[in-house]
Amino acid sequence: MENPFVGIGDAVYTNRRRYITAGMWTLKIANVGYKKSQNPEKPHAIWFNVEFDVLESTNPEYAPGSTVSETLDISQKRNLDDVARFAAAAANCSPEQIDPDLMVQLCGEDQPLAGVQVKCEAWDEPNKKSPGSFTKKKWSTC
Repeated sequence: MENPFVGIGDAVYTNRRRYITAGMWTLKIANVGYKKSQNPEKPHAIWFNVEFDVLESTNPEYAPGSTVSETLDISQKRNLDDVARFAAAAANCSPEQIDPDLMVQLCGEDQPLAGVQVKCEAWDEPNKKSPGSFTKKKWSTC
């Protein structure tokens, strides 16, 4: 029998994360990072990712202790505003104080934001050019 794992090195790993949905959230940052996409369908993407522990949520599907993530493609420059607003809430500063060097530091091995609590107000907005909706978020400090 041929080894069924042949080709595993070429596989694209996808972590089926649970994401923030509409509602009010109090979250504790578990880790912040970024990495280049390994997905051949999105070879130029750079994923900014934050993993959180849920402390409070108005969504009954997300009990305290569960985890959620926020993932944005930062190769799409329009997403940098969302990243800056999250980072400003987490670092308790204004979005104008967030710069590229600080973002690299916040995503580094030392994980200076780990354990920091943030609030998130999330709501759904309809897509303007296609069916469906997307979740908008407003971040604030605790």
